[in-house]
Amino acid sequence: MVKGQIHIQKDTRFDVDQNKIEIVERKGMGHPDSITDSIAVAISSFYSRYTQKKFGGIAHHNIDKVVISGGNAQVTFGGGKQTEPVHVSFVGRAIREFVANGGKTLVKVPLYLLAKDSISYVFDRVVPDLEYQFDVNEVKRGSSDLISNFEYNGEIPHANDTSFATSWAPLSTVENLVTSLETHLNKEYRKNNPWLGPDIKIMARRVDSEIVLNVAAAFVAKHVFSATDYIEKREKLKEEVMAFTKLPEENIFVNTADIDEKQSFYLTVTGTSLEQGDDGAVGRGNRVTGVIAPYRPQTLEAIAGKNPNKHVGNFYNIWATLIARRIYEELGVKNTVALVSTIGKPITECDVFITTAEDVAKGDIDGIVDSVVMNYVDITQRIINFDLDMYPFEFLNS
Repeated sequence: MVKGQIHIQKDTRFDVDQNKIEIVERKGMGHPDSITDSIAVAISSFYSRYTQKKFGGIAHHNIDKVVISGGNAQVTFGGGKQTEPVHVSFVGRAIREFVANGGKTLVKVPLYLLAKDSISYVFDRVVPDLEYQFDVNEVKRGSSDLISNFEYNGEIPHANDTSFATSWAPLSTVENLVTSLETHLNKEYRKNNPWLGPDIKIMARRVDSEIVLNVAAAFVAKHVFSATDYIEKREKLKEEVMAFTKLPEENIFVNTADIDEKQSFYLTVTGTSLEQGDDGAVGRGNRVTGVIAPYRPQTLEAIAGKNPNKHVGNFYNIWATLIARRIYEELGVKNTVALVSTIGKPITECDVFITTAEDVAKGDIDGIVDSVVMNYVDITQRIINFDLDMYPFEFLNS
């Protein structure tokens, strides 16, 4: 049973659907920040699986400062080539060796190979033609006090940080719109239109009931054969956005940085802006809910790369999302959820703060919170297996 305090308040003002204004951003699977988050989640998962198999548990690690430096490319209509690879830098902390056979054997964790596997896993699914280099030299052993905290042999893992996490349910109308639009373009639409790359970003703004969309989408040069062809395809994309969203033409803007008369277009070799000029960093992408929504409660904690069973900056965000969803699904009440940890305390000793749009019975909330929090072992394994329908796992489990 959860030993922390569960605090509930009613406040109808938090419902962003009722606000006069709203801003929502969604970065697609090929956006540099989404790619970086996905790689960080992948290396944490592969590291966790390896130490579980070889040493019987999830070893201490926080490889959560991953950065991708953009490369360079020469792009022409009908083709082009990458002239400089992107560079993936892994920064963080991890146990890189273990003592086995009663202290007689030193066993090293193959971190280099795990890092390469994580990059390949993501790139093969999103940008298979992107050339890269990488290093793991800045992944070092953690401080002794945090390692001992991670190696605590108690029944429940202890939190390695005092931090908080937030989430909400359900998604607003605008949040649903940008999420479903990006998913549609990056899955169904791209299958039949290979000139559209996976690097798609959507920005929505709403004033009262009017929604305006900006769509930035990388085009793949080998499928675009002239300036006229590019402009026609850009118009085709705009028409698809109009048909999907049911918004008027004047409220939709696509690739507004283009300068048609100079033939300056959003053309790429691989389908992502990483190849020439843009960079990616963990924590700058979508929140776990799949959007960046400034009118929602936020945390600066990025889940990507953090230890999935003791770093609360990872799984508290997931717990909060699962709790919020269940409150809405089972009680029909819009809500926000925040969880707060205390370093060194069992991860289940969290304080929970819940805001609802309507009155709810505390007993119902307590039951939902308990059922999620006390299922932490299963949730940790789901994180490791990418078995979650939230960001960025949705980009890894397809």
